[in-house]
Amino acid sequence: MEKRDDNISIGNTVNCEGNTNKRKSISTENRYKEKCEYTSFDVESLENTCQESKCNVTQNNIVNCGIVHAGQFSNINYENYKVMKNTAQTLENPYLPSGNTKNGSIRPGKSETIIEDEDTVLDGGWGWFVVLGTTLISALICSIQSTFGILFSRPLLDMNASSTTIFWIFNFFNVLYNLMGLLMEPLVQVLGWRIVGMGATFLVSVAFIISAFATTPYFLIFSFSIIGGIGSGLSLSITHTISPHYFKKYLGVANAFPMGGVCLGGFILPPLIRYILDEYAYKGTMLILAALILNAMAGAALFQPPEWHKKQSNNKTHSSTIQNHNKSDINNATTPSETQSSRLKSENSTTVHKTEIRFSELCFQVFKKFCSNLKILQNTRAIIIAFGSGLFLNGVINFFMFVPFYLQDAGHSLETSAWLVSLSSVMNFIARMLFSMLSDLKWFNKRICYMMGLLFCTVAILGFSLTIDLTLCTILLAVFGAGFGCTFSMYSLVMVEYMGVTNLGATYGASSLMITFGFMTIGPLLGYVRDATGSFAVTFWILGAMSFTTFCLWLFMPAAVAYDSNRNKNNDH
Repeated sequence: MEKRDDNISIGNTVNCEGNTNKRKSISTENRYKEKCEYTSFDVESLENTCQESKCNVTQNNIVNCGIVHAGQFSNINYENYKVMKNTAQTLENPYLPSGNTKNGSIRPGKSETIIEDEDTVLDGGWGWFVVLGTTLISALICSIQSTFGILFSRPLLDMNASSTTIFWIFNFFNVLYNLMGLLMEPLVQVLGWRIVGMGATFLVSVAFIISAFATTPYFLIFSFSIIGGIGSGLSLSITHTISPHYFKKYLGVANAFPMGGVCLGGFILPPLIRYILDEYAYKGTMLILAALILNAMAGAALFQPPEWHKKQSNNKTHSSTIQNHNKSDINNATTPSETQSSRLKSENSTTVHKTEIRFSELCFQVFKKFCSNLKILQNTRAIIIAFGSGLFLNGVINFFMFVPFYLQDAGHSLETSAWLVSLSSVMNFIARMLFSMLSDLKWFNKRICYMMGLLFCTVAILGFSLTIDLTLCTILLAVFGAGFGCTFSMYSLVMVEYMGVTNLGATYGASSLMITFGFMTIGPLLGYVRDATGSFAVTFWILGAMSFTTFCLWLFMPAAVAYDSNRNKNNDH
C-alpha cells in the first residue's frame, strides 16, 4: 500500500501522518474502508471516544510506544469505532512502556486491538483454494436438508414411523444444525479451522454409515439427527465464517461460491439419490453417500491458517493486542528480530501445549469461550442481527416445507409441486450468485439488499395464502426464491459490515442460538395452529409476519449503531 497522509475524523480523535505526497479526508461514514500506516492520537479527544485505552503516538516516538515491529504503525480498532475490517489477532506485546498514559503507555488492565494492515490480507492466492474447500463442503453436506424426504421416506414408511416421529427426526437435526454455530468459534480458536472442518465432515460420513444399519426410526434420531446434525452444523458454520479471514476486496465473490454450492447440491443430489436408491436400495445408498461425503474432508484440509499466507514486507507487521503489564519499559524494548524469535518460540511452545490439553480442559475452554461470546448481545446491533436471523430463517424454512402440502391440498399434483419448488431453488441460486458478486462494488449497500430480500419474501408468503391459481403460485414462488437468495447471500456479510471480522464468530453463534430456539418452539406451534384452524392461510400469515418483523428490525439498524456509539462514549467518562 502506498504511504500517504490521511486525516481520519472520528470526533477529531485520529490523525494519520505519512508521506506528504497525498492527503485525504476520511469521514466517519467511510472509516470502514480506509486506513493509514502511521497514526497520531490526540489524547484529550481520544479519551472521550475510546472505550478501552488511550495513547499519544507521533512519527517520532512510534517505536518508543512499542507498537511497531518493523516500522509500521497500524490503525487501532475500538469496540464501536471500527476503522478497518481486517482480521484482529490477540497477541501479547511484551515491550510496551509503562508510565503515564499521556506519555505513550496504556492504562493498567486495559488492552487495545491493533488491526492488520490491508496489505497483509491475502485477497487471493491460497484464499481461492479455501473457497474451493467451502464450495465442496457446501455442495456435499450443507444441502442435506433438501434431500431428507427423498432419502428417508421409503425406510421410514417401511418402519411404520408416524408423522410426529418423522417431524422430530428432521427438526432435531435442524436444532443441532444451527446450535453448532455457537460452538464453532470456540472450537476453531482452540483447535484451528482445519481440524474442526475435517472432524465435522468425518462426523457426517460416520452418521450416514451408522444410519445405513438403522432398524427403527428412534435409532435415526441418534445416528442422523444427533451425529449428523453436529457434523453438518459445524461444516455450515465454517463455510459462512472462514472467507472473511482471507478476503476483503473480493469477499463478495468468495462468498458467492459456497452459497452457490448449497444450491448446486440441491440440484444434483436429489435425482442422484433417487437413482442410487433404485439401484442399491437404502443401505447401499447410505454407504455410497458416506463415501462421497468423505471427499469433503479434502476440502477442509485446504483450510490452512490465514497467518501462513499473509503478505509481509520489511516494513509490515502482524497485528497484536497491546497490554500494559506495568513492568515493561522503553529501555527494555527488544528489537524486531528478537521479537520475531520470541514469538516463534512462543508459537512452538503453544503448539506443544495444545497437544497436551486433556479433554476436560478442552471442554472447559470451549464452554468458557461459548459463554464469553454471548456477551456480544450487549450490543444493540448484535441483538437486531441475531433476533432477525432467528425470525427470518424459521419463517422461510417452514414456509418452504409447507408449500408442497398446500399445493396438493389445493388440488395440484405432487409432480407440479416438485417443479415449482425447483423453480424457486433456481431463482434462489441466481440471486445468491448475483448479489454476492455485486456486494464487492463500492456503491452496493448490503443492508438495503438484505432488507429488499426480506420484503420480497414477505410479499410472496402473504400472497401465497390468498391464491391457489397455478400461474400466480409460480410467480410468487419465483419471487420468494429470489428474495431468499438476496437476503441469505448477505447473511454473513452484514455481520462483518456491522460487527467486524473479530466479532463474526460470536455474532454468528448468537444468531444460531436464536434460530435453534425458533426450531424448538415456532415449528411445533405452527403445526398446532394448522391442526387447530384447518387452514394453511393462518399459518402463512404468521410466517409472513415473522419475515416482516425482521424487515422492521433492520430499519432501526442505523439508530442501533448510533446508540452503541453514544453508550460507549458515556462509559469512557
